[in-house]
Amino acid sequence: MPNYTQTWDDFIRCLALDYVLYGSYAFQIIKNKDGRTFSYYHQPISSVRCSPRDEEGNITSYWLCQDWTAVGKYPPIEIPRFGFQEEETIKSGKPYLFVYETYTPDLDYYTTPKYVGALKAIMTELELIRYDLRSVKNNFSANGFLVLPRIESDEERRELLNNIKNSFVGADNANSLVITFSNGDENDSNVAKFVKIDKDSNNVNLFSESNARNIDRIVTAHRIPSKALIGMPSDGASLGGDGNQLNVSWNLFNKTVATEYRNAILTTINKMFAMNGVDTEIVLKPLDFNLTDEQDKVTTPTINKIGYDQIKNNYIEEKVVNEDEQR
Repeated sequence: MPNYTQTWDDFIRCLALDYVLYGSYAFQIIKNKDGRTFSYYHQPISSVRCSPRDEEGNITSYWLCQDWTAVGKYPPIEIPRFGFQEEETIKSGKPYLFVYETYTPDLDYYTTPKYVGALKAIMTELELIRYDLRSVKNNFSANGFLVLPRIESDEERRELLNNIKNSFVGADNANSLVITFSNGDENDSNVAKFVKIDKDSNNVNLFSESNARNIDRIVTAHRIPSKALIGMPSDGASLGGDGNQLNVSWNLFNKTVATEYRNAILTTINKMFAMNGVDTEIVLKPLDFNLTDEQDKVTTPTINKIGYDQIKNNYIEEKVVNEDEQR
């Protein structure tokens, strides 16, 4: 176990999630009481900030804070850096922090996630979702104006508006209104009128094309070869059917994306084991995903048996007929 609270599966899962989301991960290293082995504790990378680089351009320490938007409530704590270098030593009873970093152009302290090219598309998609939610909750798409008689009292006006909104606004009330008060014309000041708004049918799917573009950009930035891998409808038919398309897409994703991610964590895990005296190196086992082979194993014997039984029955029936004719 990396520490007394987590298994290796839990520990690696935390590192992997941080690495995919932020492009980096971190954990604390503490020397055990025996003076020979070390314990490792996952540190959420979102809580880590870098200290300024020294004269040689190295980062010697980090700052940790549970919530960087409330540093008064959670004062930051400085912790020395550890980089698995041969000359580095760890003192007993003192935590050190390891941060996995990758080179990012024009950034001196932090890395960016692999999907950085889709950040604007993700933000746009979030705003579209909020727009849809507001449209449903507020029924913002108005279908008419309701002009009310002039009311001098602000309190009466607010009460009337609240009553009308409760009747016409929301997901349970399919119609919506834009409410105004008549102002100035004495002949119409005591008459309520409703003015219908003719909606443009072209605006029904106003953001459908934008939504499709955002999804394509997000999938592309994550280097996913086919949307079918994440449960979305595939872009088109492929030779050999959907099973073959999934196999080809998975193998491509595994070689170009997943293996890179796994190696980024595996190299660190081997360094952790070596510090604790484990000489054996862990080697990645290739991920196996072959949908068509599994289908063949299940369907082929069944088809052969059905075909054999059909031929056998036809042969028996034909033999009986021939014997009757001979008699």
